[in-house]
Amino acid sequence: MPNIRYLGHSSFYISSSKGTAIVTDPFGKTMPYTFPMISADIILQSHEHADHNAYWRVGGNPQVLKRTSDYIAEFEANVQRTGENFVFKAFPSYHDKFIGKKKGPNTIFMWYMDGLKFCFLGDLGHILSEKEVEWLGEIDVLFCPVGGGTVLTSSDAVLVINQLKAKIIFPMHYKTKLTEYISWLEEPLENFTNKMGNVETLYALATQVDCNHLPKSPVVKILEMG
Repeated sequence: MPNIRYLGHSSFYISSSKGTAIVTDPFGKTMPYTFPMISADIILQSHEHADHNAYWRVGGNPQVLKRTSDYIAEFEANVQRTGENFVFKAFPSYHDKFIGKKKGPNTIFMWYMDGLKFCFLGDLGHILSEKEVEWLGEIDVLFCPVGGGTVLTSSDAVLVINQLKAKIIFPMHYKTKLTEYISWLEEPLENFTNKMGNVETLYALATQVDCNHLPKSPVVKILEMG
């Protein structure tokens, strides 16, 4: 079963049952969170802002995947250490509601691991189009920004979750006590969780996800940072 750990902001450590380690959007030192000393095989980078592209903070000489064109990209990652092979699809999207004119491009990543379909939305700033929903399909495990400002508002996040019929949701990119001074983080986590019906606060740094026990309706899982 995949193991999922929340590192803070939009960064997660996702490891397969065989030990392949993926890190999403490692944040730089401008963010007031402590980034742990970790190693990974693969980094998924949604865009080039300093709170998302600090690949240098991750050990293990990971392969950094980032979209370099305006089109759908596909990456095959062969992890010799674990003998696993993954295919990541990278979909073009925007960091704002103005086709990128204010905050630029964003990449959505989708991949399969241990029988589950994962989707990392990065700094998505807009509701998905019909074509984007068709590209992505239904999602088992979704990493979704919920804090508004430069990303989805809490209300828009709920709409996107419904668009993708997501089963398990890990929220990210929201205001906390440590980031109250950051103007582009507008909404706290509670604004989002108050709009969702099923929320599990795990009081843990990490959790496992089992493809044989997926919920029938969306479940939001809240992990501690670290």
